[in-house]
Amino acid sequence: METVNINEVLVENRMRRDLGDIDQLSKSISENGLIQPIVLTSFQENDLMIIKLVAGHRRYEALKKLGITTLVHAEHFLWRDDLATDEYRRNAVELEENLRRKQMNWAEEVQGNAYTALPSRASLPEPFNKA
Repeated sequence: METVNINEVLVENRMRRDLGDIDQLSKSISENGLIQPIVLTSFQENDLMIIKLVAGHRRYEALKKLGITTLVHAEHFLWRDDLATDEYRRNAVELEENLRRKQMNWAEEVQGNAYTALPSRASLPEPFNKA
C-alpha cells in the first residue's frame, strides 16, 4: 500500500481562492467517505522528492481538517506522473476540474434535500424497513 504524508504535499498558486465551506465538506467526507480522490504528481528536484497537489484543494483541506495525516493511494489520492514537469498541463487540469462541474438546478437541489431528510430504513417500523 502506497502512502504519502499529507504535510509533505506542496500546495501552491491555486487558481481558486475561495474554498467554500470546508467544515461542511469535512462532515460529508466523514459520513460518506471521500467520493473522488485528490490528484498528486511527484518529481525529483536535486535530492528531494517533491509532491504537488494538482486537483482537489478543497478535498485536501477537508482531509487535513479531519486529522488525516497519511494519504492512501486509490483511497485518498491518485498519481498523475505525466503532469510532473508540465506546469501548463497541471494548471489546465486544475482549471478543467473546476470549470466542468455543473451546479444542480433548483429542482434537483430540492429533490436531493428531500431525500436526505427522509428517515433511514432502519428507523421505520418493522413492516416498512425491508428492502
